[in-house]
Amino acid sequence: MRRALVLILTAVIAAAVVGGVARQATAAKPPLRLAVLSIPPAHPVAGRPWRFAVRVRRGSRAYTGAPPVLRGRGDTAMTVRTRRTGRAGDFAATVRFPTSGPWLLEVVVSRRRFVLGSFAVDVPVTELIRDPFAIAALPDGSLLIGQRDGPLLRADAHRAVSVFAPIANVTSVAPSGVATVLATDASGLHRLALDGTETSPPVALGAEAAVTADADGSVYAAFYENRVERLGSGGERTVFAGTGEDGYAGDGGPARLAALSHPHDVAVGPGGDIFIADSGNGRIRRVDRSTGVITTFTAAVGPPIALAFAPDGSLYSVGLARGPTPPAIWRTTADGSTTIVAEGPANDVTVGPNGTVYVNQWEQKRIARIDQRTHLIRTILRGR
Repeated sequence: MRRALVLILTAVIAAAVVGGVARQATAAKPPLRLAVLSIPPAHPVAGRPWRFAVRVRRGSRAYTGAPPVLRGRGDTAMTVRTRRTGRAGDFAATVRFPTSGPWLLEVVVSRRRFVLGSFAVDVPVTELIRDPFAIAALPDGSLLIGQRDGPLLRADAHRAVSVFAPIANVTSVAPSGVATVLATDASGLHRLALDGTETSPPVALGAEAAVTADADGSVYAAFYENRVERLGSGGERTVFAGTGEDGYAGDGGPARLAALSHPHDVAVGPGGDIFIADSGNGRIRRVDRSTGVITTFTAAVGPPIALAFAPDGSLYSVGLARGPTPPAIWRTTADGSTTIVAEGPANDVTVGPNGTVYVNQWEQKRIARIDQRTHLIRTILRGR
């Protein structure tokens, strides 16, 4: 009994000693306090430097430990170590956001994290971009940008923008094979070499159209006036789909006898079939290349206004808002399975040779890519 009491008393004394040591340690190290002296500007721009500064205190004294580290999480990770300034406890660094998009910033001091918040980072203005309306990806990874007000532009793989051709009021652009580019404007269809020069006189179309080309060099032109025409490589012009009457009919029969409703775009699939953005009917229609029979490929997308095939055979479309579904970019696989890859406004879409999906945002004067991981639209170029 006496031995048990001794053991209990010893444990109590040990606990009291440990508690006293802990209180002394706590008293010896007051909590860290962080004051942010300078943060990113209200509208930060990727690549543009800004000054970051903080003041760190431990209790009432200046912090003398290792310099704080600024960390950022966006499309990539960013780590910036600060330096001491002339005042004790003050630290600063020059920072550049490497990419646009949302960024979360935090400061790490002596293993403690201080969250600064989220920042929406933009891209610099490109003066040549004034009114971007249509885009197309070329085999070398560059982008063509057609404008309603301004020349036809080319953005290389490093996003350097230059004038490609002095064609204004462009309604669509599309590659034709590996050495020719198609562009349409109010005067008709232009065929351009990769240096921007015209390879032949423009072909009058009579109305604005969206065009694409197949492997044989034939051009398909979608007209808002409820029809799609085919321009053969020899210059012959025929009705390919649609009677010109606004409506929805004809699935299972000849495409030229079908009813379309204000088609906005046309695309050639991997097997040569022709796909039509039947916008007014909220459908993507498919015309079998060998039989000329038209069917509905999918009605699960928002009313489609632009189409583009990816190297893996999937079809991307820009869909307008419909009911509770917002405007979005959709992906439809070969079997017709459809999902939204990103929500947001756009009016054209194209896919690069590496599978990157780009969209044009006419009203916002921006060209963007789709982040397939986060399903966000990331600006890569913007006009004034």
